[in-house]
Amino acid sequence: AGGFTNLALYKPAYQSSVAWNGNPDRAVDGGRSGTFHDGSCTHTDTEDNPWWYVDLERTQEVDHITIFNRQDCCWDRITPFEVYIGDKSNVTENQKLVGDFSFPAGQAEKTIQVGGLKGRYVGITLPGSNRILALCEVEVYGGDAGGFTNLALYKPAYQSSVSWNGNPGRAVDGGRSGSFADGSCSHTDTEDNPWWYVDLERTQEVDHITIFNRQDCCWDRITPFEVYIGDKSNVTENQKLVGDFSFPAGQAEKTIQVGGLKGRYVSITLPGSNRILALCEVEVYG
Repeated sequence: AGGFTNLALYKPAYQSSVAWNGNPDRAVDGGRSGTFHDGSCTHTDTEDNPWWYVDLERTQEVDHITIFNRQDCCWDRITPFEVYIGDKSNVTENQKLVGDFSFPAGQAEKTIQVGGLKGRYVGITLPGSNRILALCEVEVYGGDAGGFTNLALYKPAYQSSVSWNGNPGRAVDGGRSGSFADGSCSHTDTEDNPWWYVDLERTQEVDHITIFNRQDCCWDRITPFEVYIGDKSNVTENQKLVGDFSFPAGQAEKTIQVGGLKGRYVSITLPGSNRILALCEVEVYG
C-alpha cells in the first residue's frame, strides 16, 4: 500500500450491538470475504445510528481507509455511512470525513483518502433509524508517508468571494473529488484576480503542494494560476513560486515542488479579469 501499514489489523474493535455472532473484531481479522457465512464480517442489530470503531491504541497518521462490504446479500444496507477519525473514544465527536460514502451494487471495496489526518480511533456509523451495520473488513493505512504531513488539512482557509456555497474550507477538508456536486470544492464569483489561501497557523517548512482541480467541467478555468508562500497575510506580498502553473485536460492533480521554503500562508491566485477560482483540494506537505 505504497509504504503504508494496515494499522487496524488485530486491534481492539467495538460496536453498538452484536447480532448473528458478528463480533466487531471480525472487521480487523485480516479476512476480506464478503460472504457472511465465512465468519469474517461484523453484524449489529437493527437499530438507530449503529456504530463500529477500532482503537489503534495510539494516535496515528492515517493516509487512507479501505472498507470491504458484504457481497452475498444486503450490500445496500451500508449506504449512506459516515467516517470519523480522532482521539476521542466517543467517536462521533471526532473529525467527520467529507465525501460520497456509499457502496454501489457489485462494489466489494471502497478506499477513502484521508490525507494524513491523525487519530487513535476510526469510527464508522450509519445515520438514521432501523439500520444494520455489517463490515467485512476495515483496513486503516498509515505510517510512512515519506516523512511528510499534510499541514493544510482542516486549517482555516479564506478566499476573495464565495459562490455556489463553495466555501474556502472545502479545499482543506480531505475530500479530493473533482466533482463539484460532491460538496468538496471551493468556488469564487467571477471576478478580477480571485484568490484563496490557507493559514497553517504557524510558519512551516513546505516540501511540496498538491492541488486537485475540477473534473466534472470547467477544468480550464484554473489556468494560469500563481502560488505564493510566506508569513504575510496579504498573501501576494509573499514569495511567488516559479513554474508552469497550468492544468491540462484530464489531469486531476498537480504537485508543485517547493523545496523547503518557509511560510505560514499558502495562497493560490488567478491573475486577470473575469476569472473563477475553484479548488477541490489543496494539500501542503512539510
